[in-house]
Amino acid sequence: MGKNSKGISLTYKVKDSICHHNKTLGKSMTVDIVCDDSAKDELIYVNQKFNQSTCNMNLMYRSSKGCPVIEHGKVTDFVEQYKIPIGFTMIVLGIFLCFFGNGFLDVVTFLVTAGSLGFISCYAGFSIVDNLTGNKTQDWSVWCILVASALLGVGVAICLKGYVKFGEYLIVAVGGYILGHFITSKVAIQHGGIVYWVIIGACVIGAVVVFGFLEKTLIIIVTAIIGSICLVNGIMLFTGGYK
Repeated sequence: MGKNSKGISLTYKVKDSICHHNKTLGKSMTVDIVCDDSAKDELIYVNQKFNQSTCNMNLMYRSSKGCPVIEHGKVTDFVEQYKIPIGFTMIVLGIFLCFFGNGFLDVVTFLVTAGSLGFISCYAGFSIVDNLTGNKTQDWSVWCILVASALLGVGVAICLKGYVKFGEYLIVAVGGYILGHFITSKVAIQHGGIVYWVIIGACVIGAVVVFGFLEKTLIIIVTAIIGSICLVNGIMLFTGGYK
């Protein structure tokens, strides 16, 4: 299929088969299902071609089943457009958290508090706007949500600056969320489901409870994990493969 085509391409190889046109190759078949909303759930035949050089039979169909379910949104486009400054910021922040997080606990507490609250506000804002606009968020609204979320996060972090313990518990809670998300992704639990949030909640509560016994150690571990995530994703913005 073409690079810009929307659809599904599946290739099947026949085990231990030998191609009559080239004895060094095995037989294979590729099925292309091109996106066509008008076809609904039907599988409409388009054409078929045989490539002798690769010993591959290619069958092409049209169907709505070939249309993408998830497409890049405005946030993804925004990150891609400004990936250099965003990536550089994430790398610097990652290095700081990995190697100096425990030494500058006040700064880390402020950053995590502002970042966490800003992220929650940003997520809620985009969810509301996407629902209101039918996932057709405008560029100016992306900027408004990001700026408002950043100001809210920083403002609340400043107000809570004197409550160091709250910030430490928040850092540990973020670490619990990361652990829960890691576990659910490894066992293929559906994101956003009841089981997903039960595991996330258990990990967050567990991390907060453990913090009462291993304060300094847990802070070092969590800041290092958060820093490594920022560092790796910041690098991936330059090299490709950011998620």
